[in-house]
Amino acid sequence: MDIVNAASARAQYYDRSAEGFILGYGGSGVGPHGTTVRGSYTVPANRKTLVSSISMELFRESTTAANARYQARVKYTPFGGVASNLMLMKSYNRLINFVLFGSISPSFVMYPGDVISIDTIDESAAGTVDYQSYCILTEFSY
Repeated sequence: MDIVNAASARAQYYDRSAEGFILGYGGSGVGPHGTTVRGSYTVPANRKTLVSSISMELFRESTTAANARYQARVKYTPFGGVASNLMLMKSYNRLINFVLFGSISPSFVMYPGDVISIDTIDESAAGTVDYQSYCILTEFSY
């Protein structure tokens, strides 16, 4: 006869086949371009994913003649829902060696079919930008 404690707590997420990884994009000397998805992740069936940290850095490597927007974004789209920005970093500055850096710890759980993605844009006519964008994720079973 098995004795089961009905009041026992469920195992913590890190005890349920947890798997940590980084969704990231690093680009150096990237020239002008329209909105370009650099990486994405979709939560698989029967899994959840904890988003624990997001970091970004933008660095104007070479200049352009006029001010123009350049940006990096981490976007979250719930399954069947509307996309929203988790982190957006943008500048209109054309100074060489201009650096923007930021990091957040949203600590929220994504469910099956949810998507997190990284995209960039540079609307200038010339010049280059370095992009660094990373999301630390931990996937685990239900």
